[in-house]
This record gives sequence, structure tokens and C-alpha cells, in this order.
Amino acid sequence: MDQRFPSKARDWLKRPTCTGFVIGLYSVLFYLSNNLTLVHSTMNLIFLLGLFLLLSTSISILGGRILSASVSAPGAEKALTLLLFALLFVLLAAPIRELSLPMQLLLIAFALVYTLVLQLPAYYLTVGLLFMSAAAASAMGLEIYKMHAKSKELAAEVPPEWFQPEIRRAHSVYLIQPDSYVNTADIGRGYYQMTNFGMDDWLKERGFTVYPNIRSNYADTLSSNISIFEMRHHYYERHKLSGEVYFGRRIIAGDNFVVNFFEKNGYETYLLNFANYLTFDGCFYSYCHTMPKTVSLFGAEPFIAPDDVDRWANSVNSTLERFPKDRRFVFIEHSMSPAHISYTQGESRGREKERRRYESKLREANRWLQAVIEEIQRTDPDPLIILMADHGAYVGYDYVQQATTLTEDPDLIRSSFSIYLAIRWPTTYDGRFDDKFATPVNVFRYIFSFLTDTDSFLSSREEDVSYLNITEPKPGIYAAIDESNRVVLKPRSGL
Repeated sequence: MDQRFPSKARDWLKRPTCTGFVIGLYSVLFYLSNNLTLVHSTMNLIFLLGLFLLLSTSISILGGRILSASVSAPGAEKALTLLLFALLFVLLAAPIRELSLPMQLLLIAFALVYTLVLQLPAYYLTVGLLFMSAAAASAMGLEIYKMHAKSKELAAEVPPEWFQPEIRRAHSVYLIQPDSYVNTADIGRGYYQMTNFGMDDWLKERGFTVYPNIRSNYADTLSSNISIFEMRHHYYERHKLSGEVYFGRRIIAGDNFVVNFFEKNGYETYLLNFANYLTFDGCFYSYCHTMPKTVSLFGAEPFIAPDDVDRWANSVNSTLERFPKDRRFVFIEHSMSPAHISYTQGESRGREKERRRYESKLREANRWLQAVIEEIQRTDPDPLIILMADHGAYVGYDYVQQATTLTEDPDLIRSSFSIYLAIRWPTTYDGRFDDKFATPVNVFRYIFSFLTDTDSFLSSREEDVSYLNITEPKPGIYAAIDESNRVVLKPRSGL
């Protein structure tokens, strides 16, 4: 008998109830410590606790009883250990899936050797996970402290003078955001070598001004949208190891200056998004709508069928029809159309196939964009419509993650940032901002200057610089494109 643990503690650790609970506890703490920006709302925390703790404990108890009743004691011990490893692998499916195939096979081999060759007791696994849970809890505590400190900084950063002007031109405002839609200048050159199938002409016929050389300030959806709605740079300074900015989703989902300013001026605010990617932490608009989809618990993107874009357009239009049309701000976001190239190496079809796939999805994106814009213009006599993408499509790379490796190829760098911008201005607009647009961080400064008929928002414009978060060979935040639209690649610390 193993005497390295006191007998009572060993007996307690051997219970399937304890082992299942510890597996669930470790899984909860692992996901929380690595994805705190996704699950720091109360409802998400309750969901995770219920899913992992109840599921793992129930499976362990049931499995232990079945094995004890049907298999000899030594065989039951081995079978239970394998069951526990299988349960752990299932609960940690998302991070394990990100490992290379050799690493996945190595984990499976370790489980088999642990169980069948070394024949170590199952409770050793429990003890190990308890230590790992303590480490995860410690990391999570540090992240929570940082998040609360950052929340105070965010509250103090908004200049009070921004709230003083009042909207005098009370037009309804629509921000339509197709994912990764590239600008007019870049789509026919560099690695793209395609057209946008007449979208420029279609928009101009409907009163839009198309701005040809626009680029994003940041190269991912969350970071880019945070700068849009905060109207300020953040330089990835609130960046977590998981790759997300603190409170990023909360900011985009309505807890931001743009939405607050509209609501202060009597606007109803609406978020219509294709998936719940932006609203994991709740929604802080007057009204939120997410197109019904099957959502994976472990992060796999839902498959987008060709008719989904049509269903999305119908869903948006029917939702808009139900609400008053006076004084409303509507953010219409489609996180998967046309969408960038594949994110990981394992998903990639290769550079040329990814380019052709993006080209085909442009045509689909045009279909839903045109349907939504037609409906807005049919029902709203003089709207302000902003059609603006979030970041580039990364065409030229084999997969998106390559963009975090430093490159001196200017076409690749521009491919990460190139975005489409077209604005349908109300009839009273005189064109005075047309030569000012360069990056999204300043877009709402010009929009609010027009709506308030003041220059209050223009006194402290942000730099029109695009930033990359580089991981290798020299990690850091780099200014990739400067205010003169030149590719520069300078570490921000050296600027």
C-alpha cells in the first residue's frame, strides 16, 4: 500500500466524486485564467461552473459505479484512470486542438503509459491537478486585479469636454461593418489582383462617397473596434496573453463613448451582429440582436453556407422594420463576411486557394450589404450610413497567424490593414471632411463634428498610424504604417 499520503486523505482522493470535481475545477480555472475577457460576467461564470463541475463530477461518479460493478478491482482502477484522462481531454478540447498533431499523440501516449505501464494510482492525477488548479487560480487573481485597475483608468480617460456639444442634425446613423472588406485602391494590386464586382459604382449611384486609401489602426476585430468606439489609440497596452484587450468586448458591445454620446442626445442604440462573438460579456446598447446560430462551446467557427448571407440580410431588415426610425444609431456587424483568410496553418488551403476563396466571398458580402443598404434607404429619408470594415483580409499570407512574424514586404503589411470605407452623407453635408479620412480611430470625430456642427472633437485628433503586435523574431508593438501612409516598421518604444 502506498504510504506517501495519509490514509484518510488517500481514501478521499480515490473517490470518483473528488476526482471528477477536481477535473472540473481545473478546467474552469484553466479557461477563466486564459480567457478572462470572455467570461468575467456573472452569467458566463455560472454557466462554466455548471457545465464543467456538474458534468465532470456526474460522469466520474457514474463511471466509477459502473466499473466497480462490472470489472475486477485492478481492472476497474485502470479503466477509471483512462476514463478520467478521456474526460480531461474532452473538457480541454479547445487548447488541445491548438497543439500540433505530434503533441496531441504525445499526450495520448502519456495517458496510456501512465495507466497501463506505470500503473500509478488515479489519485495521483487528482493531486497533480490540485496543484495546477492553485497555479491557475493565482494567475486568474492577478488578471482580475489588473482588470479592475484598468477599469478605473478607462473611466478617467474620457475628456469631459467631449460630452458638452449637442447633436443639432438629428439624422439616424448606421455603421455597417463587413469583416475584412478591402479598400478600393488595394483590391486591384499587390496580392489581391481582383475587383469588388462593381460595389464602388453601386454605392456612388446611391449617394455614397467612396474613400479609396483607408486602412485600420489595428489588425484584428477587437483591437480595431475598440479604437473606433473609444476614438483613441490603445496600442495593445491592455493586451492579455490570450491576445485580447481588457474589457474589449464590453467596450464594443456598447460600454463606450460613441454609444453613450448618442444615448445622451436622445438616440436609441442597436447592435445587430451575425454571431455572439462581440457579446459574450453582455450587451449595453438599447437593443441587441444576434442571428440564431449554432454556437460551439469550444470555439469552433460555425460553417457559413451561401444562403446564410441572405438570411442575415432578411434578419437585419426585419429587425430594423420593428423599431422607430427617428434618432437611432445602429451598428450592423457581420464577423464572417467576406471574412479574412484561414486563421491557422492547419486550416489553410494555401496562399492562392485562400485568395480565390476570399474573392468568391466578396460577391456574397456584396449581396447582403446591398440588401441592407437598400432597405435603410427605402425607409429612412436622409440617413448617415457608414460602410467600414474592421481590418484587412491578409491575402498574400498562407494564414492569419503569419502576420505576427515581422516582414518587410509592404504588400503583406498593407494586406493586414486595408479596409473599405464609404459614407452616405445627409444632404446638408458640404464635403469639408472628405480629404481628412485615413484611419478609423478618427472617423467618429468627423461624424460628431458634422452632427453637432462644432469643431470640439477635432482639437485632439489621434495619429493616423497602424500598429502591429509582433511576436517574432523581436516581440513588441510596431508602428507598421505612418501618418503619411508609408510602411515604416518601427518599434513603438523607439518612436
